[in-house]
Amino acid sequence: GLVIAPNIEVAEYMADLLEIMDGERPALVHSQLANAEARIAAFRNTNKRWIVSVAMISEGVDIKRLRVLAYLPSAQTELSFRQAMGRVVRTMGNDDYSRAYVVMPTHRIFEEYARRVEAEMSLKARKEGIKKASKICPACGNSCALTA
Repeated sequence: GLVIAPNIEVAEYMADLLEIMDGERPALVHSQLANAEARIAAFRNTNKRWIVSVAMISEGVDIKRLRVLAYLPSAQTELSFRQAMGRVVRTMGNDDYSRAYVVMPTHRIFEEYARRVEAEMSLKARKEGIKKASKICPACGNSCALTA
């Protein structure tokens, strides 16, 4: 999962919460930490479950296994929303029926952006996931139940 935080203080707080809830310290990246790019690359190549970021994971950053986004941004533009969604709405190929989940504040503008993104999806893409009984895990590549 990916948490996009609005500032360093909230990012550190979210990392602390995730460590308490999940039992594992998430990767944390922001502009005040040395080697942020190396930290992102290290996360990409590990089995760590969460990364918390302040404006470090956006367009051009590809971590295919991300499937959950907690979106708590400072920017409220449609472009930043779409770029954040693009981090988790990825496909691993034709046999990938995994689902992405986005948790975001209940703001009218975010809900409108989400409706626009959904409307742009093809009807076939929206319905196919319902018919399938299994999906390909983005982390390990194995087939598992859609509910896993």
